[in-house]
Amino acid sequence: MLSNELNLIGLYKKRPELSKNQVFDKITKRSYSLATRGSRSKATNGTASDYVQLGYKVPNQWQGTFDQTLKIIGDKVGWFTAAFLSRETGRSTLEQLEHDYHVKGKFIHVIRNPFDNIATMALRLLSLRLGEHAEKHHISKQINSSIRRYFSIARNCQATKEVFGDRVLDIPGEEFVRDPSKYLRQICDFLEIPCSEDYLRDCASIVDPVPSVTRSLLVWTPGQIKEVYSLMQPIEFLQGYTFEN
Repeated sequence: MLSNELNLIGLYKKRPELSKNQVFDKITKRSYSLATRGSRSKATNGTASDYVQLGYKVPNQWQGTFDQTLKIIGDKVGWFTAAFLSRETGRSTLEQLEHDYHVKGKFIHVIRNPFDNIATMALRLLSLRLGEHAEKHHISKQINSSIRRYFSIARNCQATKEVFGDRVLDIPGEEFVRDPSKYLRQICDFLEIPCSEDYLRDCASIVDPVPSVTRSLLVWTPGQIKEVYSLMQPIEFLQGYTFEN
């Protein structure tokens, strides 16, 4: 059972008096809400690059509900988690949460080409991500600010990975969409849970096999491309990405 941006660790830090059952109840209710009225209640309309509605409804599965004892419960809020756990105070909070709730945290880290992440962030600053893109967008100011924000997050992810080691699973986004069943099996193995063929088939059925290449929707200056390459160098999980690939 996973919620979206409940901010589990932040909630625990802010309200440590909440019991494990109270926090898990919040996760369950948020997951159910998204599955019945939010993004997980809808199917995507369009392709990964040009969509008018983004949805994550998986047919025949248990989004927002469950039928037996829960084995995995968690939350998706990548930017905050990376920033929080990159600091000693954040890691101490996680250790206390694990002790109080009798759980052990694991982290799934989805990686994309940094140029695409930056482009998506820049487009969203001007609400330009949705719909068709007949021409490339000239939004140099937004690209510059998104480069700064992206690499702040990336450095936090790198620091977190260095501390938590094999408790972090890297999933390459471009490879995932080409073979979702392979990586879903890898995630299930990482979480130590079974992975049925029905589950793999249903989840894979909603994945667009063509990666979203949002970098192609923007006009980049040579200086911006050079800056991204320079900032990529210390980030281990970004090695191998280029503007062209």
